[in-house]
Amino acid sequence: MPVCQNCGSQWTWSESIKKSFQFYNGAKCQYCGEKQFQTQKTMRKVSLITMIPLLMLPFVVGFEVPIGIALIIFVAAEFLCLLLFPRVLELSNEEHPLW
Repeated sequence: MPVCQNCGSQWTWSESIKKSFQFYNGAKCQYCGEKQFQTQKTMRKVSLITMIPLLMLPFVVGFEVPIGIALIIFVAAEFLCLLLFPRVLELSNEEHPLW
């Protein structure tokens, strides 16, 4: 789980998910109020993780998977991405560009 670089508090899984939608301009730590940003390493990992459903697309089309099953597969893949996000999240006090 991510740890605030300012106060050293460990964020919970649910806090990490809630804050994931706020990271564009930084997310405030619930414990100390300081803005925290994703590290470059985290941004790269998250970019790769979000590609999982897209990488599955050629297999779904190639094996002619019915639409209903394909939707279930994609929803499950998105849920997997959501579950993985807090595990790869690392925080920084400073905002860094992706590259």
